[in-house]
Amino acid sequence: MLFFFIYIFWLIRSALQIFFWLYLWQLKQYHTGRFLDHFKTTNGKKLIFHPFQWGKVVFALISPYLLLVAYITEPFLRARRFPSWTKKTIFLALISVLLYTVLPIFAESIWLLVLADLFLPVCVSLVVLIFQPLSYLFRSSLQKKAGKKREELDLKVVAITGSYAKTSTKEYLSTILSYRFNVSSTKDHQNTEVAIPRAILNLDKSCDIFIAELGAYDKGTIKRICRFLNPQIGIVTGINEQHLSLFGSMENLLSAEGGQELLDCLPEDGMLVCNIENGYGADLLQAAKIKKIPYSYADLKELTVNADKVSFKYDGQEFNCDVLGKHNALNLLGAIKVAKELGMSNEEILRGIRKIHSSTKVIKGKYNIIDSSYSA
Repeated sequence: MLFFFIYIFWLIRSALQIFFWLYLWQLKQYHTGRFLDHFKTTNGKKLIFHPFQWGKVVFALISPYLLLVAYITEPFLRARRFPSWTKKTIFLALISVLLYTVLPIFAESIWLLVLADLFLPVCVSLVVLIFQPLSYLFRSSLQKKAGKKREELDLKVVAITGSYAKTSTKEYLSTILSYRFNVSSTKDHQNTEVAIPRAILNLDKSCDIFIAELGAYDKGTIKRICRFLNPQIGIVTGINEQHLSLFGSMENLLSAEGGQELLDCLPEDGMLVCNIENGYGADLLQAAKIKKIPYSYADLKELTVNADKVSFKYDGQEFNCDVLGKHNALNLLGAIKVAKELGMSNEEILRGIRKIHSSTKVIKGKYNIIDSSYSA
């Protein structure tokens, strides 16, 4: 009877932990490198070496009643995280929970439950990895459909990549271009090999310009996306080493989010727009054999940064925008240059800029707190 009660509360706790680990895998977009890289962080190490986790081994040695109390109280002591419930996460959750439900069939052993508890992250990860080939087949099919749809559409495609500033640049450009064109763009978090083809499949023939933010987590990702995206304009928003551990080498990083793969996929009559604030961007632009548009702080004249807006002059025109920070002036400049290349006048660009408002949350009080925690 005691084993039965331990099993019930152990199963409840296990189900909640299965949901958490699926949440983490989903957060890392089921990319093994990103998932493993998380455990190099302080929070990641705490997940493995949490004292309560290993304390249950001690409880089991002392008394099974202590173990029962631990499993009853643990769900209330730990924060709960759930994945976004998609067909994939529901399927993976059902398989994982089912495996843990039938575990006592093999032996009514408290130590079997404790070991299964300790190895739960490994078990969930194995379930995810075992079904990865099915995900690959689904992704390939989706990309083929998107490629066919892309061929049917007569539109300009702008692809944006980089180590940082992709989302801001995409939002600024989309808002500015929308004043004159029918524009569609990928939404928040839609920068993967699955999300981008889905966005393409949702386009209709009235769309003039499609702006896609391209995320990359290994060498070759951008190239695979560009095969069905067929962009004519590429924007590289900035390159640095912040994701070096994920890519494994600077060569791999420069190939992917560093823009080399994007450049290689642009047509001869295409255009590369690149932030050249550091040597990486300058080197990429120099290697380009197509039309190239650099941008940097050197282009910004009379740059002023206030608490709630930025203002500057570029090409003889003054621009004001309700965004926060000097860095966003540079992101805005990249969007302005693309808009000009697409035929928009200064007046049209100014009208588009008036629709831009900072997405950064500011908690005002005695001290203003800027929430800049979002990352795509």
